[in-house]
Amino acid sequence: MRGVELLLSARTAWEQGALEEAGALYRGALEAGKLTADEVIEAHSHLGTVAFSTGKFEQAKQHFMTASMVDPNFLLPAEANRRANDFATEQRNYARTVGKLDLMLRPPPSATPGKPVRVEVKIKREALTTLKKIELSLEMGKRRLARQVVDARPELTLQLTVETFPKNSQLQLIVRGLDDHESTLVTRTASVAIEGGAPSESPLAGSPTRPSPAAGKSFWATPWPYVIAGTLLVSGGVTLIVMTHHPDVDTLPIQINGAPLSPGAVRSFGGRF
Repeated sequence: MRGVELLLSARTAWEQGALEEAGALYRGALEAGKLTADEVIEAHSHLGTVAFSTGKFEQAKQHFMTASMVDPNFLLPAEANRRANDFATEQRNYARTVGKLDLMLRPPPSATPGKPVRVEVKIKREALTTLKKIELSLEMGKRRLARQVVDARPELTLQLTVETFPKNSQLQLIVRGLDDHESTLVTRTASVAIEGGAPSESPLAGSPTRPSPAAGKSFWATPWPYVIAGTLLVSGGVTLIVMTHHPDVDTLPIQINGAPLSPGAVRSFGGRF
């Protein structure tokens, strides 16, 4: 089962108060991978909440620390008690001193069809304990023209070559930092402008919609208290907090000198230093 499907099942179990089942599903979602940064934060914040409530403080620390490295302002589920929130705040504060996961991106000042578009990427060494792979993709609308994934290193030079670019289009150079399971932890984007070329093609259909939290009356919204290992988590009248996350995006202009459309394939290749 895909990570996103397991995440949806975890949300349903959590809303029903089946925390042990929800925890297993959240762990499964992380292991299945290919999650967004928001989904990674959701899984770790919920797992950390359950671990803290059952006295597994070291596990809770690791989950909260990972969530903090992705977004130091992440929120715990509304069901978490004050002690859990205080504990999570300690991890947030520590993450701020270390610095959140980030990529330093240096795209070229210009690009020409048929020649490599090189992008330099730098990563803090301490981030390499979490960031395991770096992905570079060149996209137009919802259409991916080329993609390259390499193992993360402190300094990388990635490059993609596209033979021709459609006329009057916008390209995006997108660099993503991934974990072991190819879930996205950080994203940086550079805008690419194109001049000349030929009429653009219709963009491909969009990707499947990510699942939204389960609808219906939540277990947590009922007036019944829920106790785990003697710790009261909620006692009715809960106001749910919607957790949102907006990954930082850097937009850097790149000028591309266009060329008439001619037969050619999109190819990608890369190197490291």
